[in-house]
Amino acid sequence: MLILQGRPDEALKAIARLPEGYARDQRFALAYFARGDESEGDAMLARLIALAEKPDTDATVAVAIAEVYASRNDAERAF
Repeated sequence: MLILQGRPDEALKAIARLPEGYARDQRFALAYFARGDESEGDAMLARLIALAEKPDTDATVAVAIAEVYASRNDAERAF
């Protein structure tokens, strides 16, 4: 919600308290991109993509990646 409210700095503080994992990385990517910090957002997105390439990864990771791309208005990569 904080990201959608335009409060990415507050969102980053809240996200830091989440347990490690793809959901946390996705939220970090969303918050960093919302804040305009593309390099940090790209780093989190790269972590998600690397995880998705593993053979035993849950399909929800691909959905998380699509949501990050959608938030960046990159429909081609989102789909």
